[in-house]
Amino acid sequence: MHFLKKNFVLIFFSSYLLTGLLIWPNMPGNWDELANHRTGVGSFHNINRFLKVWEGKKAGSRGGEHGTAYEMTLLAMEKLTGLEEETQRREIYLLRHLIIFLTFFAASICFYHICNMYFHSRYWGLIGAILFALHPRIFNHSFHNSSDIGFLSFCTIAAFFIFKFIETLKVKWLLPAAFFSAFAVDIRMPGIMLIGFTVMGCVISVLDKRTSFKISFSKLSLYLLVSWVFIVLLWPYLWGEAIHNFIFAFKGMSKLKFTAYMLYLGDSVVSTKLPWHYNFVWIAVTTPIFILVSILLGHLAVVYNAIKGLRKIVFDYKLLTFAGWMWVPLIAPVIFKSTLFDSWRHHFFVYPAMVFFAVYGLVFVFELSRKYFSNRIFMNGFKGIVAAGVLHLLFINISFHPYQALYFNSLPPIFTSKVTELGHRFEVDYWGIGYRAGLEFLANMDHEGKVIINLKRPIYQNWMLLPDHVRDKLEYEQGDSGFQYFMSTYRNTSKEFEQGVYGREVYSKSYNGVKVLTVREYPTKKK
Repeated sequence: MHFLKKNFVLIFFSSYLLTGLLIWPNMPGNWDELANHRTGVGSFHNINRFLKVWEGKKAGSRGGEHGTAYEMTLLAMEKLTGLEEETQRREIYLLRHLIIFLTFFAASICFYHICNMYFHSRYWGLIGAILFALHPRIFNHSFHNSSDIGFLSFCTIAAFFIFKFIETLKVKWLLPAAFFSAFAVDIRMPGIMLIGFTVMGCVISVLDKRTSFKISFSKLSLYLLVSWVFIVLLWPYLWGEAIHNFIFAFKGMSKLKFTAYMLYLGDSVVSTKLPWHYNFVWIAVTTPIFILVSILLGHLAVVYNAIKGLRKIVFDYKLLTFAGWMWVPLIAPVIFKSTLFDSWRHHFFVYPAMVFFAVYGLVFVFELSRKYFSNRIFMNGFKGIVAAGVLHLLFINISFHPYQALYFNSLPPIFTSKVTELGHRFEVDYWGIGYRAGLEFLANMDHEGKVIINLKRPIYQNWMLLPDHVRDKLEYEQGDSGFQYFMSTYRNTSKEFEQGVYGREVYSKSYNGVKVLTVREYPTKKK
């Protein structure tokens, strides 16, 4: 028992890491992985124009003005390990998945330290790390989503070093703070908020007389300079015309005009004309109730503490940082009418701030209870509620494995009464991760010769991740004919499930009582 009390943090992180390493090869792929890989390739070609350090086949990419630091890192690891895209594509994407998970794991450790520093408790630090790691959708994405999880992770890592820098103003913290701030910016432009939070923190420290103006100004100036140097170094698009290209990329941040039709609240909506509540509803219906309630308690606690003493809140730069981190990115799309799609995954990076407020709320209730209800039964009851909430998160992740990204809580019926089925209210498997289950079913069928399937990008991505002995049983066919089996994940209430068009159902997969994948035998088989 003494060992557990002394090492409970180490036990959690060791168990988390071991679990991730065991399940990582079996996690599904997503719709965007090939495009993300091409982004890294395109950026390396930009480097090649300047340095002539890498030769490879020219590939189309969406690099350029989109930050590519993380994709370049993933591609560099691919090249360093000697993997060849033409013959070892599965190994390349498994490597990417492993690095994405390890990056998120590192971020969870940083978040533990942030909570431990703020709440002065290893216990609350651990609760923060658990909530951070076990949101079902984010847990699943942490194995394959390089863009959204990469940005979330580096924002969190940067925040840890920024807080250490502001507290000490030491160069040993300044350099990693500047590097990871720049790295986050070079993944996505909203990372610029981290630099703004650093400036705010230094200003508050001066106003609160924790540091002198002269020292803070000199160290902050150095931080800004080093951050800019790293931003340019890590973003080949900026080489040559750094300021001009940076401004162009910054302006383009709110001008994305990707048009897609999506299922939302029972209606088909277009990504360029979404209602203001799009992100908020998606967060509400896909976040476990325990976390939602804790976040609400955290905001009520801030209001309560502000009423008791506003100065304490105003000069709490960490609290203000997380408030800005959570609310500015969520409100900005409402004001600027930004394009959004595929649930709230593009705003996963606000989740660390959400967890901070969740822990803030739990700590507030705990301290209030200890002050006014010192009865041991009451206190143990509160601890039991927290433990039950954590166990419920664990249960969700186990029961949905390996498709935690399809999780919904019990709230969707509250938001619309138009339809009764969850699958007719919201996009369920918008990224095609369920195709892996369909492919594994077909590969295990008692069938003469290879099974011929239809080709879609997410199907191909999941086919590519299968072990060789499974993948060799499947053959894909392009076009609208020539295949034996058709698979669909019902994106945007498609008609692909209609038996008259695509044949009888031979396999299906359901979560939350919703059919998320159907495999149908195509009426005209290829001979």
